[in-house]
Amino acid sequence: MTRQLRIWVGIVLASTAAMPVLAQLSLGPTHLIVGDPVDLIWRYKADPNNEKSADKSISGGSATTPVVIDDLKPGDVVRITVGELLHGFSPNKPDLVVRCGDDPNTMKGAVLQELDCQPGQASKVDIRFRNGTLRLQVLQTFRDPMDFLCTAHGDTMSGVLKLQSSPNR
Repeated sequence: MTRQLRIWVGIVLASTAAMPVLAQLSLGPTHLIVGDPVDLIWRYKADPNNEKSADKSISGGSATTPVVIDDLKPGDVVRITVGELLHGFSPNKPDLVVRCGDDPNTMKGAVLQELDCQPGQASKVDIRFRNGTLRLQVLQTFRDPMDFLCTAHGDTMSGVLKLQSSPNR
């Protein structure tokens, strides 16, 4: 093998070593969660490409009535979209998400991985933001329901992510 070829192989191996969790799955269908622009509620949309589509589920403005996303499969993408009203996504346990800048190799208990990360970019998880989107991929390790809440509004805007139930489970 020529020296130049060994260098290129080394570069490719080094760049792929940082993303082993994502390398396991291709991107699946998207599930759209919208932070309501007026009310302090989450809306799980029927059409993942239309923020104005019918609601599959909504949060009821308290921790006792979370928005429920219960049809996830490994590889699926959860897209959280926020408009003018300040919102944010915060999992109930911080170590459940591989965030931008995290080393996936050290995140053995993670069940979601933040997408759209650029070098040096800060994570959008646990951050309050406006007019933006956060995308997370469901990993193979996802098993148990995962509770989340709005970073800006707490339990008032709660939710739960669950795997799709199947008759074989």
